[in-house]
Order: sequence, then structure tokens, then C-alpha cells
Amino acid sequence: MIIAAVLAVVTSAQQSPAERLVQFMNSAPQRGIAFTATSGPNSVKAKLSYQLPSHQYFEVEEKGTRARFIQTSDRIAYFQDFDQTYYEYRSHGPLIGPPPESGLVKDLYPVFLWSWLNIESFKNATADGAEKLDGIEVDWIKQIFPGEGVDITIRTAITKEGSPKRVIFSDPNSATITFNFEQFTWPFFDVKAWKYQPPIGYMLGNAPKAHFPLQFGQKIDFKSWGINVANLNKKGVAVIITAADSKPDQAILPALQEMQKALDKIGVKTVEVHLDATQAPKRNWPVTLDTNGTIADQLDIPVTPYIYFVNQDNMILKAWAGYGEDQRKKLVKTAVEAFNSSEDE
Repeated sequence: MIIAAVLAVVTSAQQSPAERLVQFMNSAPQRGIAFTATSGPNSVKAKLSYQLPSHQYFEVEEKGTRARFIQTSDRIAYFQDFDQTYYEYRSHGPLIGPPPESGLVKDLYPVFLWSWLNIESFKNATADGAEKLDGIEVDWIKQIFPGEGVDITIRTAITKEGSPKRVIFSDPNSATITFNFEQFTWPFFDVKAWKYQPPIGYMLGNAPKAHFPLQFGQKIDFKSWGINVANLNKKGVAVIITAADSKPDQAILPALQEMQKALDKIGVKTVEVHLDATQAPKRNWPVTLDTNGTIADQLDIPVTPYIYFVNQDNMILKAWAGYGEDQRKKLVKTAVEAFNSSEDE
């Protein structure tokens, strides 16, 4: 134990500050971070909870009011308590910053955190001295990036353990912003448990994205899906689209299994696209993950589960959207009739 501790200290001492920071950021897939952001005479408290790769909660409190930005794997929402407005967007993919409508929240969002996951982000960083901040020894590194006509300088103070202590953004075109990191823990906010629900009385400030799912007669291009649908599609195929946050195993899966059994009897196979997840669920049929959102863009569905019943030419015969437990028999009947009716034509 003592030898291991000594080796850990020696190894840490041999690493550069940037390497320590990257190692710290990659040591946990989820964190709660408390920090104070200061710009000129203004200073606000903020906290961020995140779970890689696509869940986060960011909250800023200023003068007794609160603004919240939340991203899950399929939705982005911004709530402004001051004027009781909210904004919503479709989301898929990695963590992003708040929308332009969020104003100060967007300005104070620490977007640089995500660059710290990759050592390549520090290839142009230079050592910039060492000192004690609040009694803690830190090493400074400096990075310079081209801006609009001027260079932007970012100085980062990193502790011996690798956690960030302070970040200073110096932009000649705007006020300097300083981020003082005060706490790393989990969770301030359980992003995985959050369900989208605008507060009562809040007004929508934007028009959410309209969805245009594929319709009857259109063809689905399966080429980049990671499933060899051509080998499966001898008499047709049912394409199930689910999302990680919808927890289909609890309420939907029994109905899907019953549908699959009924379709198997007439020679129709089943496949599934699981959106916004890093691990495929266990099924009795092939499952592909939509890791970069390309399938979601292609299908553009408004809700999950969504099921397409597709013939041998990859043409859509019928679609099914959403699910309630009282619809199980109707779902199975609709699935079978979609293929039986196509044979009669």
C-alpha cells in the first residue's frame, strides 16, 4: 500500500500539468462541479452536473433568480425563471453549450471542459509559472487562440492532483472572465433521472423543431445502419426505434416481443435502432446503436417507440408511433396486417 502510494505521487510529479488535468477529467464519467464566474464587477454562482457522453444540467443564480440548461440524449431545454420562459430543442450527440437565447448562461458556460478530455487540446500549451491559490499549490499553463482580429489567451491553474482551480479568459474585445472552481462531487443534480416537464405557467420562447418522419411508400436506406437488413429481409422487416431515456424494457418490451413472435410466424424479421445510448440492450433480434445521430436525422421521428413495417424493397407499408399498455393487441394486429395486406395486393 505504501509503495503504491509513493509510486502514484512520483508518477503524478512526472506528468505535465495538462496531462494531470486530462487524467483527472477522464477518471470519472460523471461529476458535479461548483464554480464562481466573474466578469468585471459581476460575479455569479454556477453549478454543473454531467454524465458523459450526453447528459448535463447547468444552473446559474444571479440576483435571486435562476436559469437552468438541461441536455439529455434526446432533448435540450433552457428554463429562465426571471421571465418564466423556456426553450426546447431536439438533441442527439455529445455535450454542447446553452442556446443563444440563454444570454449570460451561454457566456458563463464552461465549454472548455470538454476539450480537457483530450490531451491533443493542449498541444500548443506552454508552462506559465506556479503559485498558491487559496493555500493550494497550482501550476499555470497558457494557451493562445486566434479570435476576431485579436488573440484570445486562456490561462489555466491545475492542482497537483490534476483538478482545475482557476481559468482566466482574456479577450481584448470583451471583459475578462474568470472561473474559480470550488467543488467536484456528484451529484448536484441527477441528470439521468430528469424527465422533461416545463414548469407550470412558463411560456415557450421558441418554436420547437417540427418532425417529418418517413411516410408510406418511401424507402429506408439501411446501408449505414450496421445491420445487414438485406439478409434478414426475405418477406419484410419490422424496424423498431427506441431511445435510451424511454426505458422500453419496463413497459414496451413485452409488447415488442409479442409482436416479434407473431411476425416470425409469417417469416418477417425484426430489427431495432436504439438511439442515444452507448450500449445495446439485450434483445431476441438484432440491435444497432445510433451513436452519432445519423439514423435519427434520417428517420426524423417525433416520439419513441416508433415502428416501421417495411417490405422486401425497403418500402414503408405502415408505421406505428408511441405506445400504451392497452394497445398491445392492436399493435400485434397492425403489424401482421401490414404484411398480410401487402401480399394480397
